[in-house]
Formats: sequence, C-alpha cells, structure tokens
Amino acid sequence: MVIGAKLRRHEGFFFSWKEDSATGTGRGSIWISSAVPLSFSYDTAARTAINPAWLEALAVSANTPQGLIALEEPASADQDVTAPVRLEPVVAHSDRTFSRRSKAVGF
Repeated sequence: MVIGAKLRRHEGFFFSWKEDSATGTGRGSIWISSAVPLSFSYDTAARTAINPAWLEALAVSANTPQGLIALEEPASADQDVTAPVRLEPVVAHSDRTFSRRSKAVGF
C-alpha cells in the first residue's frame, strides 16, 4: 500500500532491507520509480487485514531521505515497529518486473 501510494504520486524512492545472514550482514536497496513497471505477487488470494500501526511506520519510513525500510509487522499495537526486517533478495526478471520469494511486507 505504501509503495502504491508513492508511485501514484510519481515519487521515486529507495526500498531497503537487511540482508539475510546467508548472503551477508549488510543491507540491500533498490530505487523504485513510476517509470519502471512493477509486479506484485502474493502467496495467497485471500486479502488480509491491514495493521494501521505498521502501515503508518512504513509510510513514515518511505518519506525520509533514506527511503522505505522493510519493517517487521508488530504482533500487537504496542510492539516496536522500527526494527528492519531481513528479506530474501529482490529478483529482477527479464520483463523488468520485480518479485520477492518471501512473505509480504506491507504492500
């Protein structure tokens, strides 16, 4: 939802995540722009409830100079949502769409 909102406003931004320990201890980052076609795929057809606190934390992150940071979804409203999430690498496909091979992270 956060990525969609940024792209509707034609705002480019960085999307960053902590690297999985199998690939390193740094972080990964990509530039996302409305000029580049994107594709989102989901593990299930069912729509899930949106966690407002998580969505707000992601939106705040997306509007900083460092860009959107993948943050762990809190289990409860009082849980800290500022800890970055380790994700599998983003894979660029030949048709210039992007996908991830792990769970959805709020978009």
